[in-house]
Amino acid sequence: LRRLLFSRCIGCEQGVDNTNRRKWDKEEYARLAEEREAGGGSTQRKVVVNPVERTALKRREGALGLDDNLGKTQVVNALAGAQGQGGYYCDVCDCAIKDSQAWLDHINGKKHNRNLGMNMRAERASVDSVKRKLEALRQAKTGIVEENIRSP
Repeated sequence: LRRLLFSRCIGCEQGVDNTNRRKWDKEEYARLAEEREAGGGSTQRKVVVNPVERTALKRREGALGLDDNLGKTQVVNALAGAQGQGGYYCDVCDCAIKDSQAWLDHINGKKHNRNLGMNMRAERASVDSVKRKLEALRQAKTGIVEENIRSP
């Protein structure tokens, strides 16, 4: 019995590839190359998609309104959509957020800013713009000091 098992492999017939490796059929690939050259190239064309132009991060214009509902009780309707639920609602992303910390994370996050059309990179400031800003702040500060001296 032992001699029979080792002398003959089950399923190892002549001409059967049992190595489980991919064999490259050179004749088939040569035929496909000839068809491609005869047809003038591939019929499928790559579609070039232009990336969306996004602006740099901008300063937030409006107030966040974190303390609008502070100390108030809300009736939450489970059947209402995201807008009717308690917490904060983002019109841009169409999502409801339950607490103020998650709201801050959301409005400063990548998804929200992308929906607003901004990327997550801040605009680089030049040396001249920084000098102008510092000078404007210095003048505003001295103007406030002078105003306080004259007012009493």
